[in-house]
Amino acid sequence: MKLTFSPSSPFARKVRIAAIELGLVDKIEFTPTTVVPAQPNDAYSQITPLKKLPVLILDNGDVILDSYVIV
Repeated sequence: MKLTFSPSSPFARKVRIAAIELGLVDKIEFTPTTVVPAQPNDAYSQITPLKKLPVLILDNGDVILDSYVIV
């Protein structure tokens, strides 16, 4: 699994803490990224057009948005 997140986001922090507490931290690749409202990020737009962080990409390619749903 791959978690794309903003290091300063409290929502991403919640997901990372849950991963640690559940013992999943070794199964997740953490990828910090930056999404700036006025600057397009084409690579990130291919993952999710909503440009919400954090995003969990499962091994089968499914994308899960929203920290509440990820946790």
